[in-house]
Amino acid sequence: DSLCEKCRGVAVHADPDDGDEFLSELSSGVHMERNILHSSHSVIGGYGTPSELNVVKNNLFADSELQIGVGAPTQAEVTGNIIAWSYLDSRYLWTGDDPAYGSPSKPNVYSGNTIYHPTVDNDLSRDDDLPLVDVGTARYASADDKHKPKARPVLGQALLGASDTFDRNTYGGASAFFRLHAGGVQSKIETIDDWRTATEAAGKRFDGASSVSMAANMSSVVHVIDNLYDQARAHVVVYNFAREEEVQVKLGDAFLGVSGTYKIYRATDRWSGEDAILAQGSLPAATVAVKVGAERVSSLIVIANDGEDSTVLPMQMIDKCPRFDEGCVDGPCRANGMCLTTTLKCDKETNKCVDIVDDSSATANAISALVALFSLLFS
Repeated sequence: DSLCEKCRGVAVHADPDDGDEFLSELSSGVHMERNILHSSHSVIGGYGTPSELNVVKNNLFADSELQIGVGAPTQAEVTGNIIAWSYLDSRYLWTGDDPAYGSPSKPNVYSGNTIYHPTVDNDLSRDDDLPLVDVGTARYASADDKHKPKARPVLGQALLGASDTFDRNTYGGASAFFRLHAGGVQSKIETIDDWRTATEAAGKRFDGASSVSMAANMSSVVHVIDNLYDQARAHVVVYNFAREEEVQVKLGDAFLGVSGTYKIYRATDRWSGEDAILAQGSLPAATVAVKVGAERVSSLIVIANDGEDSTVLPMQMIDKCPRFDEGCVDGPCRANGMCLTTTLKCDKETNKCVDIVDDSSATANAISALVALFSLLFS
């Protein structure tokens, strides 16, 4: 439920929890779901040991490449994502029978994704030579590579996994092709029929039930994501294929049961004041018109009631170390003779945690007491 516009990149490295990629048999996976990535390269994977159990689901990528795999074989479930003006890069497929690490616990699944490629228009700010998908395999050369520092897998030699699923995807745009590097063959493929034939020869037929629409003029598409954690917030991405100055944004499902007011900002202008508001009005509202200009992608934030969420409970101040509890002030010392906070110490005689007294203050108090005593004695 996050929105990331013009981030320097989202890199989720699925390395072991202990921080040493060579001490773990496999790298744990990551889960990435219901996010909007606008002009933000996203990388899932790691180095060294293979990465598995990665889930990339129902995300919206705009001018943002999705890269699965960095420097090690990677298993993932990539489903329900939309990618526009960029592509899916999966050149590190872990397909099984790796000499060093064997097979992943689950097959790869790439299904239900929609990838739109732009028209070739000589726009120097974008690479017109990007494929729709770039798929390859990765495996280590021998068992000696297991846990070996700086070992890197061999790319493109392993066959595609027979149990993997790469199907029921939708491709669109006016210029599109595929890249494949598997089974010892590296090729650029111009049509989906040739793509099916080439992947079948490399071990598994891909996209048998997928569809391609090469229409040059596509309608603009608007997606609204309600926020799981904040009822007063929603995120919007506009895929402005038709370069419309104004688009319709459906707010009804994002703010069910919410009344009051709403304000819509560009994601990067959330805190730019009243002048940055693109649209505002009253809730409930089914559909509202928003002027976005002719930009091909816009990411927006919708704020209800100036961000006040009635479902969020006020913070309760809780004493994490109550008096008389073990390890807390006036409570018994813990079994190791320690106390739970740095402001306490264990009094060995009473076996209780007491406040640490500043030495200088203690000395000053002792001197004051002695002065008072001598004054009484000699008065």
